Amino acid sequence: MNTLQSFFQWLLAASLRASLLAGAVLCLQVALRRWLPARWRHALWLPVVIVLIAPVLPESRFSVQNRLAPKPLPARQMEPQLTLEMPAVASLPAPAPTPPSRWDRHQLLFAAWLLGAGSVVSLGAFGYRRSLRGILRGAVKTDALLAKSIASVAAEIGLRSLPRVVQSAAVGSPAVAGLLRPMLLLPATFPAGFTASEARLVLLHELTHLKRRDLPLNWLLCALQALHWFNPLLWLAFAQMRADREAACDAQVLATDPEDHRAEYGHALLKLQTAPHHIGLSLAFIGIFQRTAALRSRIRAIATHRRAHPAWGIVAAGIVAALTMIGATRAETKPPAAALKAEKVGAIQMTSGELNITLKEMSFDSTRNEIKASGDVVVTTPELLLKSESVTIQQKSSRKLAPPASPSAVMERAAKILLAKIDFDEATVKETLI
Repeated sequence: MNTLQSFFQWLLAASLRASLLAGAVLCLQVALRRWLPARWRHALWLPVVIVLIAPVLPESRFSVQNRLAPKPLPARQMEPQLTLEMPAVASLPAPAPTPPSRWDRHQLLFAAWLLGAGSVVSLGAFGYRRSLRGILRGAVKTDALLAKSIASVAAEIGLRSLPRVVQSAAVGSPAVAGLLRPMLLLPATFPAGFTASEARLVLLHELTHLKRRDLPLNWLLCALQALHWFNPLLWLAFAQMRADREAACDAQVLATDPEDHRAEYGHALLKLQTAPHHIGLSLAFIGIFQRTAALRSRIRAIATHRRAHPAWGIVAAGIVAALTMIGATRAETKPPAAALKAEKVGAIQMTSGELNITLKEMSFDSTRNEIKASGDVVVTTPELLLKSESVTIQQKSSRKLAPPASPSAVMERAAKILLAKIDFDEATVKETLI
């Protein structure tokens, strides 16, 4: 199996598994929305991310693959007859080599996938750089009082390092951006139009994103979205994941103070909805503002926010662990059972040109690490009986022999021993068989 084929098998398997997991997450969110805390609704997406980034999934007896994988047939139900093709005695002229195709199927698929992924990355990078360039071009000096408020809010939530603050006329709504050096983007007139409490809540929301490490996770989602650009189900899952991230951040902001700030927080979001938005931010930006249905859903969640019972956190952690064990693992590889222990298995027929070799009986003894083949060995051609004798061969290993998976495997192993033991007078036959 070449590298491209292995890559596509992993990509498609991860995409399919993540889609099934995303469907399970959405069903759980609908069923438990009234009780499940917002931050745990966001945490339910963790197994989906694990499936998409893990090159090899760990084995688990709880994996769903253990239920979906076909069960192997018992050894006794398998056909005991095996035919092995050996090199022909007479050398045949080699067929003319077929000229290799310039493009095989996997190369064409890789080119199509690379084109789609490159387009998504290029468009995202262009939108990010264009937006950021416009923001920096319209930047204004940050007021000292606002800088002091930002430092106070950062200290309140325990944010160790302050982000770079950029106020610009090109920013319509507060947001955070960047990766190695985060930036807090604010409108040029901020906090005009907001009360002191509303402005604090807006700053608290954006700095909480930095505290939660949402920026690195958002960049990872952007990369995964480009990697799986062909899967619309994952695009919907990523969109819901971002909406759950905002809801989780809202819940954390409201839980910061013992006082009830739901009314002020909802009013702040409504004021941001009426603000002008000069530049459309790309997915690499994380902002407090969301349009239409998503914003209405957030305001509804803020209005009905209440502190969840601690027991629901334990339940949610168990659900995340169960989803990970079931969906983000692969089937457990079971050692082959010693079903052929000291058991005789059929006969073997080997053909090579006009030669015909028949071994009537053989056995595998896993307790003694032995392979035995016994019975009548007849080597014939249509015209002549070359050799016929009764033989018993045996091979004993000093190390543990793995039990064969089927009678055919026993036959193959015994046949190899046989060919090494039998000595024929005819040179051509000997050369063919040994």
